[in-house]
Amino acid sequence: MNLLNRKTILSILAAIAATTATISPASAAQSASANAEARRACAARDLKLVVLLEDQGANTASQKLDGVFRDVIRARGACSEGRWADALSIYDKAEQSLTVR
Repeated sequence: MNLLNRKTILSILAAIAATTATISPASAAQSASANAEARRACAARDLKLVVLLEDQGANTASQKLDGVFRDVIRARGACSEGRWADALSIYDKAEQSLTVR
């Protein structure tokens, strides 16, 4: 049985979009463009990890799933605060811990 279904994934994506939409835009066009790119990177990494969680959920220990999910929540917070490098690092570590057996 899948850990997450399509409706859950769409709800997560909607929450990410709402969170990133509330981030105030930078005054310079270049900064705004960089911020938009970073938000897209966060959303893409989040989706990748959520799909990975769904794919491996049935075959992964619940403690490991819990830890990865907590990392996802921390990474989302970092993204919403504009700490892009921290967020992407958290996503990377979470993905690595999920794929290492």
